[in-house]
Amino acid sequence: NYLLAIINVQENKDDLAFNHYIESKKLFKSIDSVDKVAKINIEIVSLLLAINRNKVDYKKFLKEYNDYAEQKKDPKILTEFYIQIGKSFYDTIPKMALEYFKKAEKENLKTDDEITHVRILQNIGATFSHDRINKIDSALYSYQKALKILGKNQKNSNQQKITGFFFNIYSSTLLA
Repeated sequence: NYLLAIINVQENKDDLAFNHYIESKKLFKSIDSVDKVAKINIEIVSLLLAINRNKVDYKKFLKEYNDYAEQKKDPKILTEFYIQIGKSFYDTIPKMALEYFKKAEKENLKTDDEITHVRILQNIGATFSHDRINKIDSALYSYQKALKILGKNQKNSNQQKITGFFFNIYSSTLLA
């Protein structure tokens, strides 16, 4: 079921993916695989946040992951938790999203995970450039930090995304 969920996500079959995740979660719970259940919860949250007009409340899954993260006290797990909360507030309360992305960055700096740090900086940059915040200089600064990190690893495909975001923001400030 878990592999089917992942395949369905890749094929944009969100309803099927959700159902497979739920079934997988039940199976992993039955064998006391707490780590896998937590991973499934955060994947469900990501899926539900990505679905337009989603009617399923993701907060239950986020709370379960939060309980797991607090119990583990692992910076990587807490980082992912804060990223997902930030994403959940991005459209409705971007300033709150920014707070959670900064918490994610603080936790992430306790690790050596540069790729996740770049993801966080992308989210921070996007949030600073949100209509309700509109701090283009801060967005550019976040993207520059991300580019600096990615400069160490030229093979990283995220560099192209960051460069595109950076260029778009920079271009829009020149045209304004």
